[in-house]
Amino acid sequence: KEKLWSEIDTATQDRPTLPLLVTRLKAQGIDVHLWRKGEQYSGISFGLEGAAFAGKRLGPAYSFGGLQRYKGIDYDAATQNTALVKILNQSPADCRRDLDRYAALQKNLRVLYAQYSKGMGAGEDVDVYVANTAIAAGHTELETANILRQGERAKKLRQAQGSSAERQYCQRIVHQAHLDRKVVKPKPQLRPQIDR
Repeated sequence: KEKLWSEIDTATQDRPTLPLLVTRLKAQGIDVHLWRKGEQYSGISFGLEGAAFAGKRLGPAYSFGGLQRYKGIDYDAATQNTALVKILNQSPADCRRDLDRYAALQKNLRVLYAQYSKGMGAGEDVDVYVANTAIAAGHTELETANILRQGERAKKLRQAQGSSAERQYCQRIVHQAHLDRKVVKPKPQLRPQIDR
C-alpha cells in the first residue's frame, strides 16, 4: 500500500486531469481499473505486484470521489471518457511514450507563451494579450487555451482549485480575447517559423 500511496501522491501533485493521472500511474506499472455507472466513471482500483486495492480501501483521498475532492483531479465524462477507454487499454510502454509526447508539447507551449507575453509581466491582462496574439497568429481556440495554461495565473488556479478551474479560466480568456480582438493589436511576427 505504501508504494501505491507514494506513486498516487506524486502523480497528483499538480492536480491533473483523470486521463493524465491514469497515464502516469500506468507508465509506472500500476494497474488502474475504472468502474462505470451509466455514462460516468464512479469507482477506481489500483493494482501493483499482484495486489489490488479499491481506491477507498487506500483511504478517503484515494477513492474515485476523493481523488477529485482531496487531490483536485479533474474528471468530465463528456470530454474524457473516450480518452480514458484508450488509456486503460494501453501498455505501460505506450503510456510512457504518451508522457514523453505530452512533456514535449508542454515545452513547446511554454515557449509560445513566453514568446507571446515577452516583457509584459503576468496577470489576466497579459493572458488576454497572449490569447489575442495566439489567435491572430492562427492558433485554434483549443491551442490558445493550452498556451494560456502555461501562464502564472492559470498555474496558480490549477494548484489552488484544480484543472477544472484552470480550464474554465483559460476558456473565459479565449472568449474575452475574441470580444477584444478589434481593440488589441498583436505583434505581427510572433508566430514561430517552421522550416519547410
